[in-house]
Amino acid sequence: MIILGVVLLIVGFLTGISIIWTLGIIALVIGVILAIVGAGGRAVGGRAHFNVQREGCCPHAGGITRGPG
Repeated sequence: MIILGVVLLIVGFLTGISIIWTLGIIALVIGVILAIVGAGGRAVGGRAHFNVQREGCCPHAGGITRGPG
């Protein structure tokens, strides 16, 4: 989202189209907010346990596995 915002800001600035500039600012702000909230340990977009794998799932991947139960 942050990268999209920066790209839209650059395109809007170079072309002089104000709506693209405005959308870039909005996307950039939302991306920064989501990055801050995600870095704070909160679940963003339903990804609270993004790196946790279930037992028996992809044992060769070397991921975190849960114990019995």
